[in-house]
Amino acid sequence: MTRDTEGSAIDSRDTAFAQFVVGGMFCSGCAATVERSIAAFPGVQRAAVSFVGDLAVVWFHPGGLDEAGLSRKVRRLGYELRPLDSEGSARERDAFFKKARIRLAVSAFFALWTMMASLPAYLEPALSPAWLASALSWAALILSLPVIVYAGWPFYQLGWRSLRSRAPGMETLISTAVLAAVAVSLFNLVRGEPRVYLDAAVMLVTFQLIARLTDFVVRRRAGDAVRSLMRLLPAAAHKLSENGWIDVSPRSLVRGDRIVVRAGERSPVDGCVVTGRARVDRSLVTGESLPELMSPGDVVGAGVLVLDAGLEVRVTGIDGQREIDGMAREVRAMLARKGSLAALADRIAGWLLPTLLIAALLAVGLGIGDLETGLGEAFSHGLAVLIVTCPCALSLAVPLVIARTTALASRRGMIIRDPAIIETGRDIDEIVFDKTGTLTLGQPVLTHVEVYEAWTREAILSIAAQAEYGATHPLARAIGEAAGIVPAPSRPAEQVAGYGVRITDDWGREVRVGRPDWAAPDIAIGTEGGQTCVAVVVGGSIAGMLHFSDQLRPDARAMIECLKAVGYRVSIASGDSESATRVVARELDIDHVAELSPAGKQRLIEESRERGRRVAFVGDGINDGPALASADVGIAVTRASDLALSAAAIGLVRMEATSIRDALALIRHSSAILRHGLAWAMVYNAVLLPAAIIGFIAPVMAAVAMSLSTISVLVNSLRVR
Repeated sequence: MTRDTEGSAIDSRDTAFAQFVVGGMFCSGCAATVERSIAAFPGVQRAAVSFVGDLAVVWFHPGGLDEAGLSRKVRRLGYELRPLDSEGSARERDAFFKKARIRLAVSAFFALWTMMASLPAYLEPALSPAWLASALSWAALILSLPVIVYAGWPFYQLGWRSLRSRAPGMETLISTAVLAAVAVSLFNLVRGEPRVYLDAAVMLVTFQLIARLTDFVVRRRAGDAVRSLMRLLPAAAHKLSENGWIDVSPRSLVRGDRIVVRAGERSPVDGCVVTGRARVDRSLVTGESLPELMSPGDVVGAGVLVLDAGLEVRVTGIDGQREIDGMAREVRAMLARKGSLAALADRIAGWLLPTLLIAALLAVGLGIGDLETGLGEAFSHGLAVLIVTCPCALSLAVPLVIARTTALASRRGMIIRDPAIIETGRDIDEIVFDKTGTLTLGQPVLTHVEVYEAWTREAILSIAAQAEYGATHPLARAIGEAAGIVPAPSRPAEQVAGYGVRITDDWGREVRVGRPDWAAPDIAIGTEGGQTCVAVVVGGSIAGMLHFSDQLRPDARAMIECLKAVGYRVSIASGDSESATRVVARELDIDHVAELSPAGKQRLIEESRERGRRVAFVGDGINDGPALASADVGIAVTRASDLALSAAAIGLVRMEATSIRDALALIRHSSAILRHGLAWAMVYNAVLLPAAIIGFIAPVMAAVAMSLSTISVLVNSLRVR
């Protein structure tokens, strides 16, 4: 079972789903318009569109989706529906950002002069001669044209598109108020009355451009990390052909092809080892921190790093069908299903639009029915309704709080990647941690040297470091760090793929450093607590045993105690072995579940949410991506992978004992302030709307009231601290 945007169940047995890139979306209102249009297409069961990721996820009856027809329908709205692997989204966003800044600069400049030219409307007639008022009113019209025509054009486009899709949102409200102000101003000017309301129109456009640009800047990089994930994989594969080994694009490989993955390279595809033995680092995909031995018959996944020898691999999972591709698709789908704060404002705007139009018509009707009120005055009453209830404060409430929260978080070493957590993350009661790289350092550390016969710890480390001299795999680095500076060996070492290293020392003795069952096959070696052991054998006799484990972060205990003190339930969900995970859980006195696949972690999170819990997941690896995306709040720690960052709502630049507690406290605080701002905007409309309908508020005073409401929302956002 999967769940759509609203949380309703979708039976995956009777449903297929496809993912598309949506071009031309520049705000959450765009996403709502496209989502409503796709959901109404024949054969579609559900749709979820994410502005953050430029992504559309469509659930449909198998064999029942006309993709070409769906693409044409979306294109008629002014957007593009493209295959998931197509390019261009980043370029579109960069171009939009550049144009938006230009529009804002134009709007701010001409709005200032328009408001100065409109000043006589706020003065007593005795202080403003008729000829001056008329001249300045026409000047205000001319000065307002760049704002109304050029800067405001995107709102008219988006407003029209949302109306066509029967999903009117904030842009429709904005367009209605701006065009109404211009229409009434033109009506008055033609009749010779210098009463114009162009200052309200340009002020509205300028405020909305600020809000949209703020929202865009906060969100623009949130989906980039999913795309950059694939850049970790090799751009070329070494394929076996009739002419020997040749370099080809991984996209050209088919099942059954044979490739070689050399030492120090990552596998570009999923496959099965045909020949060769080597130690590999699978931490990027599985979270397992210690190297594993790969031999013929073992499965190699894309992204696996080969450490000490080449492997010949038969391709079983090609580009687009690899395990890592599946995780990326799942993360994208999860991100698309998440809610949006801007969507909350759009839902309010959806029912506010017809309400305001009816109220404006009622005001005009009451004005016409009053014999003492002229036609121009009646229209002014209707305009006052639109201006006084203009959604400036409503549309600014969300972006201002988001911008303030994002800025404050960045100063505290946090990156807010998905502002929707201000809505979804306020009631977190359970925190689930990945183990490797999150609670532990993510690298093997030498914990104990077992000394045999007359050897010393220093001598054993020196011999092992010389044998591993120049090696780059994690165990060699840990040995080098423990031994310190050692001289280069006089003879080169021989790598024995998958087992260890062999070298002849200055006294002519053979030295073996590696797996105990190879270096010292006659000695029974036991491991405890998920440790890895490396034997050091000199001249056929064992000299010592090196024990490695993944150590706890220095502040891990303090961090867990800090979260427990607040009242959070804390546990571990790890892809590592049961023994290694149990040791960490015991040290921290928390529950754990081990040996979980990426899908297993995701199921664990979803099961907790189905039991009514609000869950935060903390991780750093590619294998954590689905869990980070499915959690109410995903938190990626320092040096997290690109997929983890893309799926997480919060990225921690600095991982300290109080970082997670402080991040969740900031989210709760910001959520409360945001709701106060939205509540104020609604109360303001409810109080002033009746007064405007019966003509107690003139358009000029309505503009002043709108400005004061906007300022109050701004002041409210400054309470985020």
